[in-house]
Amino acid sequence: MRLFILTAFALILLGCESYDPQLKKVILFGHGGMGFDLLNGKHAPNSVASIQEALDFYELDGVEVDVRFTRDGDAIVYHDEYLETATQCKGRITGLRIEQTQGCKYRKQFFNEYKEEIISLDSFANLVNSKYPNRYVSLNIQGPFDLPFILDSVAGIFHEKLKHFPFKEKLIVECSDANFLYYLKQRDSTHKCLLIAQIDSGGVKDVLGFELDGIVAKFEIRNDDLERRLKEEGKMILLYGHKIPSNFKGYDYTHIDGVQVDNPISALKYFRNK
Repeated sequence: MRLFILTAFALILLGCESYDPQLKKVILFGHGGMGFDLLNGKHAPNSVASIQEALDFYELDGVEVDVRFTRDGDAIVYHDEYLETATQCKGRITGLRIEQTQGCKYRKQFFNEYKEEIISLDSFANLVNSKYPNRYVSLNIQGPFDLPFILDSVAGIFHEKLKHFPFKEKLIVECSDANFLYYLKQRDSTHKCLLIAQIDSGGVKDVLGFELDGIVAKFEIRNDDLERRLKEEGKMILLYGHKIPSNFKGYDYTHIDGVQVDNPISALKYFRNK
């Protein structure tokens, strides 16, 4: 009996692990909506259903979505370089016009069943403006930029697209090409542009040298001194790439502004104590 009581008491103590209220400041972005956990994913990443479930059901602070340019300078919300990797359509995105991507549907995982359609960036803007004007949105611009336009012109085209998102204080543009982000900020210095890079001397040098607004880096590649320097310079730090849900507490979030999550349940449990 005494052993049973001690065991029960120990379990209660473990279940009452202290919660750090500072974690509430960390912005939770749904990675592609509900995440890229394709084995357990209910919806295709970047689909409307995935975005809506992340924001409506789990009430995350925002979403990160992938953006690819089409041959004619338009853009779609889609991750991969080729349509056939996730839909019933075929073709390289940068070799297609926007109308050639219309009607392409995501393939349901493990079944030859297509439901959710790929949407254009303009359609995504209409969705968030009408339903989620107070949520964070991070647009991950995917390369390569092998288009019939110079990179400066692509940035100019995208600058016009961003005018469809009026809530600029919660709008982020992230890209691994510092030149694209630089050209974008030349159009409007208030664009919040984050470089996708490692938190190392090279990544920090590019963020500061190109006068960008921050960095998007992997959970596993960290440097506390460089993170502190970025924060002292007023830069934003986001983390991504943590697909194993069980160990968010294995990282330090002192200088971190937000994380892109692939498992909303575990993220809410750790960061919001829910």
